[in-house]
Amino acid sequence: DTIGGKYMSENIKSLALRGHMVVIGLLGGAKAELPLGMLLAKRARITGSVLRSRPLEEKIAVTQAFARAVLPLLDAKIVKPVVESVMPMSQIRQAHARLESDDSFGKLVMAW
Repeated sequence: DTIGGKYMSENIKSLALRGHMVVIGLLGGAKAELPLGMLLAKRARITGSVLRSRPLEEKIAVTQAFARAVLPLLDAKIVKPVVESVMPMSQIRQAHARLESDDSFGKLVMAW
């Protein structure tokens, strides 16, 4: 199954009861197998959206809302990103290859 790839089940499994998953864009592909039983048991919601086709003013508003609502949670370590690995810039080609293969879960962080 894929979230735009292969992680839809894992993402839904990680949701809290009454959790809300937001899917923005389709970097991993446009099809996914949706485990409905798991979704119903969690009483979860899924919202899908795109940014690329939005007008500039709307992109600015979304970015500002994110900065107000999410950045303080990251600063306070209430919300923590999933970092799969930190790679040196000398391995940028390998990092791109991993992203293109859809064989990673979490962020690949490049260290300068």
